[in-house]
Amino acid sequence: MAARLAAAPPGASAEETLGALPATRTEAVLVTGYYEPLLAAREQPDARFRFPILGAPPRAGRHPPRAAIEAGALAGRAPILFFTDDEIGLFFLHIQGSGRLVLPGGRRIRLGYAGTNGRRYTAIGRILVERRELSLDEATAPAIRAWLEGHPAEARALMQRNERFVFFRKLDLPEAEGPPGALGVPLVSGRSVAVDSAVVALGSVGLLDTTLPSGEPLRRVVVAMDRGAAIRGPARIDLFLGPGTAAAEIAGLLRSPGQVRWFAPSRARRTTP
Repeated sequence: MAARLAAAPPGASAEETLGALPATRTEAVLVTGYYEPLLAAREQPDARFRFPILGAPPRAGRHPPRAAIEAGALAGRAPILFFTDDEIGLFFLHIQGSGRLVLPGGRRIRLGYAGTNGRRYTAIGRILVERRELSLDEATAPAIRAWLEGHPAEARALMQRNERFVFFRKLDLPEAEGPPGALGVPLVSGRSVAVDSAVVALGSVGLLDTTLPSGEPLRRVVVAMDRGAAIRGPARIDLFLGPGTAAAEIAGLLRSPGQVRWFAPSRARRTTP
């Protein structure tokens, strides 16, 4: 390994240097993206801001499904952190797992993942494909959101097909710092990836080759720092793209084949207590 590393030319980039090392394995992957949504919010409800953003109830474990929670099943048990006026945006906040709120006067609040209700995650895009509302190629996040906005009478029932509900907590973080991932350290835009930690150990370093929605090639050193409900098996990877509109646009369209050269430790190791 030392000889391979020494073979990297002086002044080589991190990608070139890492590429000189022997990989533990190389995986063909489907690359998607996630980001930090930005939502308007209030601390008190009114006729417009009426959709609650919930903190975690005191008892961990399995809780009622999304539809029951939205109907008030956890009233008095799960604290209400804020209210938003964007029901669909709130649903996407649940999918992303972290986000940023804008309050009156421009005050901003960071939200991080605090747990789930323990229910199964269902991708509503897959349901729309099965119903032939969208083709598989059309089922991007922007297209799914457009469908929800264009079908207000059906939108809530469709979103409730995803029984998983995410609880949040307020974060005291610098504006430039990413939210904490499953590894317990801040995510880094364009470098942190979510993996299935049953097959790729958190903390694994990889060299990712893929293509952005614009057609621009992307070759980058990434670190497995997070996990996601929809990321299952070695052939899936989710690239964290940071906050804001530009990140949302890229994440919403990113669905590209790619390749990751994983370097040790690449496989999750099960330990006995």
